[in-house]
Amino acid sequence: MKSLSPDNQSRFDQSRAGLITPAVAFALIVVMLCLALVLDRLWLDAAVVELTTCAEAAALASARELACDDTLRSECDPETRVATAREAAARIAAANLVAGTQVQLDSEQGGDIRVGRLSVDSETGQTTFLETVYDPTTTVVTVQRSREYGNPIALYLCGLTGQWAGDAASRAEASIDNHVIGIRPLADSTAPMIPLAILNDAPADSEVTGWQTQIVDGQGTDEFGFDETTNQIMTEPDGIREIVLKSMKYRDDPEKSNVRIVDFSSNMREQPVAQQVMRGCSREDLRAFGGELVMGEDPLLMNCGGIIAGQIVQSCQDIVGQRRICLLYQNSDVNESTGFGNLSCIDLVVVRIMSVRQHERDGCEIVLQPSVMATRSAILGDKQTETNPYLYKLHLTQ
Repeated sequence: MKSLSPDNQSRFDQSRAGLITPAVAFALIVVMLCLALVLDRLWLDAAVVELTTCAEAAALASARELACDDTLRSECDPETRVATAREAAARIAAANLVAGTQVQLDSEQGGDIRVGRLSVDSETGQTTFLETVYDPTTTVVTVQRSREYGNPIALYLCGLTGQWAGDAASRAEASIDNHVIGIRPLADSTAPMIPLAILNDAPADSEVTGWQTQIVDGQGTDEFGFDETTNQIMTEPDGIREIVLKSMKYRDDPEKSNVRIVDFSSNMREQPVAQQVMRGCSREDLRAFGGELVMGEDPLLMNCGGIIAGQIVQSCQDIVGQRRICLLYQNSDVNESTGFGNLSCIDLVVVRIMSVRQHERDGCEIVLQPSVMATRSAILGDKQTETNPYLYKLHLTQ
């Protein structure tokens, strides 16, 4: 075989290099283009995650507003209730950023926030959303960034891909349901529950009154109100009746009181009870009941105390105006000397403490009114469960 001379070999190498260089450049362009597409896709995927988080937060905030104190008043404007729910969704959405830009929702009727009810077809079992202002329980929020709406997501590598912007959207649906049978604190958090139980129904000759008479039958006074905008207690009527709770005095007749402290793993010690009043109850606090409280057909027997004093009174004063879940009891057996005993709890209610007054020696009087709350810690029963007018389960339904 004839070998190439040094001069011919050099020219051959230069020729081969000239052929390879364009191929390498072309391959690099292809790789960079693919990388640009991947990066833009990841950017859009991240925006979708942010949109979903924003939509879910807005839907939950809006649905929570549907469970409001207005439902306890004889006159409730449904249009105002729905408008407040829409505003809550828009406000929460505006606190979120998607692809570095603040989210703006159309809160007008027919916009991005729809309020209504879920309806189940009895024949097909299919669930559909019906937009209405009458007894609404569901909010649907749509958050989108698109070229059609003039707010697309800018892409950083448009010079390589030729695409300057992309579209992304997310939809979330949240509902409230008051077929509630109990409370289960979420993991590593507390349920907004206070370790107090209120007498449900007092005997006719009793010195105290119960929840049924004062609240359900509407015989309680209406001397206080609560301003939702300022979170302040007002000394004027607001259309919701109140009940006065009188705690037991030392070595006094327990039947003269209509409120008890419930033992949520506190052993009735003052400091743990005061802490539970302030922060709510955790699963650890409810460990004696399996980490949850469930109201069944039979009353729930619990240990209790009758005297409310010291740090417990101070904690009650510190949460004036705040919503809390508490228990209703029907029967109680408390020792007059020790102030300790047991009771039978039959239901859950939501209250707002309006005033706390400590007696000169011991015991106190607490004025409270019913309130309405939607919480993710509520436990739902089936649709045959009696509805609770005060407590709702808040959850995502889509």
